[in-house]
Amino acid sequence: PKYVQTDYPSTNLFKMRRFSIKPTPDDSINIRHIIVDLNGIAKTVVVDSVVDDSTYYTDANNLNINMIQKDSTYFIYNDYGVFIFKSRSFKDRINELQQRDGFIIFQNNDTLYFDNIFFENEMDNPQVATFHLSDSTINTKYHTIFDIYKVRTGPSYVSTSVRKGFWNGIYTIGGIVTLQALVTKSLKPYLSLAPDFTPPIEGNYGTVVTIIPLFTLGRITYDWYKDKRSNYFMPTHENDPYPKNMFVFSFSEWVWKKSQPVIKPIINSRLVKWWSNRKLRKVQKEAAKRKSASD
Repeated sequence: PKYVQTDYPSTNLFKMRRFSIKPTPDDSINIRHIIVDLNGIAKTVVVDSVVDDSTYYTDANNLNINMIQKDSTYFIYNDYGVFIFKSRSFKDRINELQQRDGFIIFQNNDTLYFDNIFFENEMDNPQVATFHLSDSTINTKYHTIFDIYKVRTGPSYVSTSVRKGFWNGIYTIGGIVTLQALVTKSLKPYLSLAPDFTPPIEGNYGTVVTIIPLFTLGRITYDWYKDKRSNYFMPTHENDPYPKNMFVFSFSEWVWKKSQPVIKPIINSRLVKWWSNRKLRKVQKEAAKRKSASD
């Protein structure tokens, strides 16, 4: 059936505004969803289904059916500010922003500096609280995330760069030493990293102590060059992409995806399925006993 497009009255202070588009006169879709990819390109659609790796939707402008991979999706929400999907990159950026200083650029280009920020972990109209030490009248202000275009953290982000640089150095050295141990079939590469406090100091301990700070400084420089402090959220227009891609690399996620060809056959094996369904079989047996007793 065809319905006339309706402008619903605002029943919520945090209701999401629509994108600036021209509605089609014979449009039969009222409730809409906004799909935003990692580049900031937004589409007004109606989501039909969300599966393991894809989202199927109907375009609100021409009613064509299409799909988008979850790996390319930043987040999905509807007209009323309810998220139906948040990517891992979106969640990671939120977690990195928690309890940091910086400033917000809103959809109307207003700028607000803050000393601390907190993002509410909700799917339905999440709020963002900012704390302002210089404000003598009120220390906390609340905003809807749908009004926020950009959040840029202050100098406190250096701690994240230091932490990532340290672990990058640890992982790199650990990988090299493990490879040496496998090639030589010996534990000597690991033992060579242990400090020798008897002068003169020998072994690779001094090299490790030097390399890890270099990794840390390199990570700080890289994050500064790539402007990792800037995080973008709600696009201002459908065809107005972010200045940069919002993807956040995750080593654990990369390992998980690469291991799927090995893990999936094991998970789908008869033995694993039999073990996973043991509780279901127990419930079914108890239900069968109750049924036979009632008969």
